[in-house]
Amino acid sequence: MPTEQFGVDYPPAATPLTGAETLSIVQGGVTVDCTTADIGAAGGVASVTAGTGIVVGGTAGAPTVSVKDAVNVVTPAAGVATIDLSLGDYFTIALTANITSIVFTNLPGSGKGASKMIRFTQDTTPRTVAWPASFRWAGGVAGAVSTGSGAVDLLSITTLNNGTNWNATLAKAFA
Repeated sequence: MPTEQFGVDYPPAATPLTGAETLSIVQGGVTVDCTTADIGAAGGVASVTAGTGIVVGGTAGAPTVSVKDAVNVVTPAAGVATIDLSLGDYFTIALTANITSIVFTNLPGSGKGASKMIRFTQDTTPRTVAWPASFRWAGGVAGAVSTGSGAVDLLSITTLNNGTNWNATLAKAFA
């Protein structure tokens, strides 16, 4: 039986998911997001497993599931760092060569936004990173990664238009 607490009914009344809403499920410190399409008529969420997704109505439902708090290692190939946004929000890149291009895959979709953090760790040889043209920097000046051996920089990026533009901030020289 609900009681009033701070001027509102407590506990709050349940609101059924009716459209393309995203449901965040937290189990054992791991957050997994799924859409109502994942749950559908399968009868609800049966379990959440880190790294493998959500079991929906007894079957694996993985198409739009991502583990948001996983830290993913990106290994550039031939100067290209490909970042799969469906893997989560946190990425690390060890700079063992110059990065000439950063490519994002599995963008969130039309009308959706995303925020990501990418940690760059510098090699013993100073390496450079070329930023995508879609990055918009505070003050209009692109950041440059630190060049000291083992330097750690943290790139924070946010898009509100499915990756057409990314607001970017580079925090430098973490010890």
